[in-house]
Amino acid sequence: MRAIIVMSWLLLLGIPATQAREVWLDLGLGRNMLGLGELTEGMGTYRSYDLEDGSLDGATAPGATVAFTLNRDWSLGFAYDRLTLDTTGAFHPALNRDDAAKAMTAHLPTHYLRAVARWRPLRFGRVVWSVVGGLGIVDLSGTCRTENDPSISMHGDVGGTGLLAEIGLSCRVMVRPRLGIFLDGGLRHARVGSVTVGTGPLLRDEDGTPAAFDLGGGYLKGGVTFLLPSDVGHPD
Repeated sequence: MRAIIVMSWLLLLGIPATQAREVWLDLGLGRNMLGLGELTEGMGTYRSYDLEDGSLDGATAPGATVAFTLNRDWSLGFAYDRLTLDTTGAFHPALNRDDAAKAMTAHLPTHYLRAVARWRPLRFGRVVWSVVGGLGIVDLSGTCRTENDPSISMHGDVGGTGLLAEIGLSCRVMVRPRLGIFLDGGLRHARVGSVTVGTGPLLRDEDGTPAAFDLGGGYLKGGVTFLLPSDVGHPD
């Protein structure tokens, strides 16, 4: 599935890349507004570990976009963002004093890769407002392990892939003809329907069904944008 999507991107972006009037590079930092209960869609427990009430720490997400300007109003390109999630789930229920020390931790780097389109309907001097849409994949990968639990000794890989779609607004202020700053915000759908832990799927204790991870929600990011040298867009 991922190979088909990537090949489609290459075909779709190949034409605008050769016809681009300008090529812009955006470099930014952002954050997703995620809670662990939202991430696991209200999941109760996994192997008696309470994930819904566990902590969720999301590091600042770096990202980059390469955009090919086709005309005054439209540009196409591709974008990548990386979000790192660190979670801890406490053992539940605490039957004795030893249970309180048991914990499950997970380190989950998440990759957002998508094709993007930008429409610029409003301009006020150096300020440009755009509507931005994207379509691609979200890829979750990382590790999970248990601590102080001899009954469940786990140290395995975690992974899963799903479709990504997003829509948002972008405000760009050009401080120089080839340099500007931007602030983007919007909503993102990024759902991984099945997550693998070790060699098997992540299943809910209550009903044995696969637990989906919802990595979407609101996002906000800002950074700098600059025009690449002209020979990038016109190598001839």
